[in-house]
Amino acid sequence: MDLASLRKTIHDRRPKGKFVNLASKIVFACLAISFGLIFTYNYFLYTHEYPPGSYERIAAYEADKVFQTRFLITALANFLIPLIPIFDSFFGWMIPYPMSYEVVLQMINTLFLAGLLILMPKLMKALDCSVNPFWTLLTIIPVSWNYIFINGYIDGAGLYYPYDIPSLTFFALGTILFANKKWLFFYPVFILACLNRESACFISMAGFFILMDLNGSNRNEILVRNKMILLHVSFQAL
Repeated sequence: MDLASLRKTIHDRRPKGKFVNLASKIVFACLAISFGLIFTYNYFLYTHEYPPGSYERIAAYEADKVFQTRFLITALANFLIPLIPIFDSFFGWMIPYPMSYEVVLQMINTLFLAGLLILMPKLMKALDCSVNPFWTLLTIIPVSWNYIFINGYIDGAGLYYPYDIPSLTFFALGTILFANKKWLFFYPVFILACLNRESACFISMAGFFILMDLNGSNRNEILVRNKMILLHVSFQAL
């Protein structure tokens, strides 16, 4: 085969490769959304709310202090209330009960969990541990174990908080942006994560441990090498 024929063969095969890659991404996204739907249905089915921190009280800004600071998701749900009739028109056939405020929270939870699963391949890459994206869908196992089986089936507490699953997604997204030093996008995400839950501080810790450079001969050199990262972490601590 001459060089011209080889180039033609490569060119002919390239679109097929792109198509396969696109199809793989679509399948992956569909699986992530499906897992999000299944998880959310069972999550809301087998859990109940802690009254002082219920979503009704957070939404009405009447929750106990520690819970009231975690108002992002209920604020988003409040914003979406006028769209409930539209949601009912498009998605009412999928839901075995009337469209309500709680269903809006379920939709938000589904999207955040699907987002978490979609982000996992990039998070693994940020950790320098690239794997086949489909393997990262197994993240649903520990998430389900923690929030449904242990929380709902085993210890019987079965407590639901609207900010729990979004906090995982914000952590994944924030860590990815931090690790890639995408500060312009990181800080808006970090602010939203803080409005969702104070555990957003772990994003800074994770990013620092990923990026810190310990290849120095002494402490001063290590500090110089990590100066910018330390400045960012210090600023985030404020």
